[in-house]
Amino acid sequence: MHTQPDERRVVVVGGGVVGCAAAFELARAGYDVTLLERDAIAAHASGKSAGNLNPLIGTSPPQLRFAREAFALHREIAAALQAAGCADYGLAPVKRVHLGREAADRPELEQLAAACNAGNGFSSHWLDRAALQRIEPRLAQDIAFGVLTEGSFSVSSADFTRALARGAARHGAKLVIALVTGIVTRNDRAVIVETNSGAIACDELVLATGPWVAATRDWLGIEIAVAPVKGQMLRLLLPGGAPEYDFTWQSTSLYKRQAEEVWAGGTLEHCGFDTTATAEARTALLDRAARIMPMVAQAQVLEHTAALRPMSVAGGVLAGAAPGWKNVYLANGGGAKGVLLSVAIARQLRNLLHAGPGEPAPIPPPDAWSLDAAPLSRL
Repeated sequence: MHTQPDERRVVVVGGGVVGCAAAFELARAGYDVTLLERDAIAAHASGKSAGNLNPLIGTSPPQLRFAREAFALHREIAAALQAAGCADYGLAPVKRVHLGREAADRPELEQLAAACNAGNGFSSHWLDRAALQRIEPRLAQDIAFGVLTEGSFSVSSADFTRALARGAARHGAKLVIALVTGIVTRNDRAVIVETNSGAIACDELVLATGPWVAATRDWLGIEIAVAPVKGQMLRLLLPGGAPEYDFTWQSTSLYKRQAEEVWAGGTLEHCGFDTTATAEARTALLDRAARIMPMVAQAQVLEHTAALRPMSVAGGVLAGAAPGWKNVYLANGGGAKGVLLSVAIARQLRNLLHAGPGEPAPIPPPDAWSLDAAPLSRL
């Protein structure tokens, strides 16, 4: 039988959004948590994401239920972070228009509209050319129609990750910047995490290392089927200011984000651990974004980011016990949906560790985030 949470020391390796979410969930459940990060909190992909929380877009069918649970759970996490004084991460509702130019674009938009109108707290309606011009006159003249979707939210991914880390600290977690150099094991258990600044004893070990999984194989012999996928984005300032809506055409999107910025994204590239922001990607992103809004050609580029996202080879997330070990857990594989899925991965791990008194709180249904709910941007 497990000991009580406050008697169990948990080390979480990785200060990205998944590791910080796990540290927050476990710390507020009463565990003695140490969060280890080798660089800085949100230093990699978790700090370079558009922060979309929409579970209906870009989610594979097998993961849709998990994504919807994650979306609903974000409301509870927002309230918990607010109670801890850590809610300053730009949580806001999003209106997003998916654009079409020709008949070939219509089937995908029809499928999206049907998903949004399926009674899950989302909604959609069609816009013709005249309606599109009314909401954003700067759209390209050859865009013929669109689907306006509502019900989703976004966050500043870097601020959200740091808010989770601060929330964990306010519940007693220790945040340590250190490089893990090895793991001491005994009888199928990890008992000490060795770092370049000293050794840390643990009763439970959570590995949230993102795409950097080779060390896990070396430390514990665990093969994690996660590969790095590079995503590149541009932060822009548009003449005339940011639009009031997000816009998507095929694989390219323009997102309105904090401080009147527009983020243009993105790419998905299989290129190993290369994190170079390339001139080719910059040109492609600008060209494709200008197909949505020609004004992009006159935009000021504030930053060109490139980061590695951990993509599960099987297409799902890893949120469970590591095979062959009695106290090691894996938290990985969120890919491009890591910000959305992080809280559900963390909750699943907390449940596995039997954290908190009594039964785990049920995850609210997906329709709990209807537009009639309290405005989450205030949380």
